[in-house]
Amino acid sequence: MGNARSHICIATLGGQPQIVTLALDSLLRRGYPIRELFVIHLSTQAPRYRRALELLEAEFVGGDYGSQRCRLQRRPVRVGAEVLRDLGDDNAIRAASDMLHQLIHELKQEDATLHLCLSGGRRLLGVLAFSAALLYLDQSDHVWHLCSSDAVRAATHEGSLLHLPDHPEVQLAEVAFTPWGRYFPLLRERPERSAGAAYAHATRQADEEELQRCRAVFHVLTLRQREVVRAVAQDQDPQLLATQLGISRRTLDDYKGAIFSECRSAWALPADARVTFDWVRRKFAPHMHQL
Repeated sequence: MGNARSHICIATLGGQPQIVTLALDSLLRRGYPIRELFVIHLSTQAPRYRRALELLEAEFVGGDYGSQRCRLQRRPVRVGAEVLRDLGDDNAIRAASDMLHQLIHELKQEDATLHLCLSGGRRLLGVLAFSAALLYLDQSDHVWHLCSSDAVRAATHEGSLLHLPDHPEVQLAEVAFTPWGRYFPLLRERPERSAGAAYAHATRQADEEELQRCRAVFHVLTLRQREVVRAVAQDQDPQLLATQLGISRRTLDDYKGAIFSECRSAWALPADARVTFDWVRRKFAPHMHQL
């Protein structure tokens, strides 16, 4: 794999530092040139978290991780100047989401290849990290989940062992994802103040693109075919629709074929993709007032 881009690992951390080191070891063995590790964590007032970070920091000396050049970066989750002890309310969740959103956005602005490891710490923290990453990751990036046996978890509990060289019962599984940034490229160019603002922007952009596709289809349909689409958008029964329009079921089927064909073209659907009246309703109903 090419080394031209900077490879950066982002990991969530709780009281089990070995989750981070085992994942990082696996990435390095696979040949990924990780040069920086960002650890996302809650307050170290919790003794388990403090010890986990101390054990992890001891593995990084002078910017090295073993024989590898790799720098550790701590990223505590804050509300203002206060580091959060937990994600127990809406304000805390928003703060964590915003911090992860900003970090991943900034790293992608630097054209880094990101490796997101979600196995450590609060499950909600991993969910928020994954949600934020979907806005900015592309096909060069990776999402990972560390899988290990009960025996390995017992042997490594709370950092009692931080490394298990190429152990058969430790697997780093890659998680498939759809990169939103591929479909909403403006998200990578326009910084937002919060995750909520970015999601709202993505939704607006998606709605606008759907509206433009609906308009493209509507523009080439006949007046009667448009009536069919309007009726379908109102969830009318096809047989009742034919009766109301004064047309035969066969004519309705002809209209349906033409409508479906234009939809396949506007949405760039494969030829074997199944388009139904229900599909047309879901696409057109939110936008009929603008057609």
